[in-house]
Amino acid sequence: MRDNIENALRNVKKVDVPDSTFAKVDDVLRNLEHRKGEIHMKPGYRKMAVIAAAVAAMLLITTTALAITNSFGIPDFFNSRINSGDVLPDASNIVQSDVPQNAGQSDLATFEVREAVFDGSDIYIVFTVTPTQKNTILLIAQDLYPDDRITALGPLFNGKTETIAEYAAANGLKIVRAGIGRLAGGLSCQTERDGTLVLILHSHYNGDAVDELDLNLSCVLTPMPYSAETEHDYPATNLSFTLINTGHFETASIKQPVEFADVGIRIDCITLSASEVSVNVRVEYTVIDRARYEATEDSLLFEFLRDDHESLPFGPEQRLPDGPGGIGGIISLDDTNTRLETEWSLAAMDTLPDHLIVRGFNCIDKTRYETHVIEVSK
Repeated sequence: MRDNIENALRNVKKVDVPDSTFAKVDDVLRNLEHRKGEIHMKPGYRKMAVIAAAVAAMLLITTTALAITNSFGIPDFFNSRINSGDVLPDASNIVQSDVPQNAGQSDLATFEVREAVFDGSDIYIVFTVTPTQKNTILLIAQDLYPDDRITALGPLFNGKTETIAEYAAANGLKIVRAGIGRLAGGLSCQTERDGTLVLILHSHYNGDAVDELDLNLSCVLTPMPYSAETEHDYPATNLSFTLINTGHFETASIKQPVEFADVGIRIDCITLSASEVSVNVRVEYTVIDRARYEATEDSLLFEFLRDDHESLPFGPEQRLPDGPGGIGGIISLDDTNTRLETEWSLAAMDTLPDHLIVRGFNCIDKTRYETHVIEVSK
């Protein structure tokens, strides 16, 4: 997997990818190896969880292309996404920088929301974890370990080769892991010059339609190495805040179902929801030929192709640009894993298309399946 990610990064245009980025790839993949035992789900969907985690790894490492700043925010997060299209010029208008909140405070650090975007289908949040006393602790994200390389904490440490534990020991710092409660989605991080840890979270929202979204997240600080005897010395604190739903300016869906016979499924519905940040894509489909579907080994995803795709090199270059959000994985809509749903984001568009060119593909062995042109109703 490391080779695939490295090749992808090497082929990225307009980005000078430093060698330290590939050290970060190793760190992220090692974390996935650490955590694979924590994934508890039906066998057919374990692989999709690993796929989503690998995509999150690709998204996480893109922050190394940023200049080091002391105030990393939502616009920086969007601009850092390798292989993503641009957001619309008005995207800054929906960034919430004065979020009503009750900060999560503890003896070691304070959790706060710096900026956020919530458009009704996707949530982007920049959290800050600020040490109570500077130059005493080294904060790390909840998916990192002391033996990971210090470069996993962002561009401030580019070029350094030591592990987190080695860096902390050399600088007289106590390692403290910062965890924020369970919002499904990818989490990346970076450290600022004053020791503040910035956590950047994206999550697809699947709840009821609301004008405002109230969230209350449990925040935990755990000194490393972890000790069960001292766990009670560092109780969790709560961070509560409210996000405004800025909504979508256009929605659309396909006019009729379409069968993909070679992979044994029927797409029942594709819903597109456009905001200034991205186009949320939700695909609902039904397994109509179990044998053909299972031949994909639960690795079937869909890609939307450009109108001029036939003139482009065969493969991912033919796709419409991705948005800043990651793949939401595959979920089952019934008890038999017959009705399924997947979700992701495309780059922001001024207006939604009147048709989609949809191709099935296997995200493990890269097999491309049949392609259909599907009319869209706005």
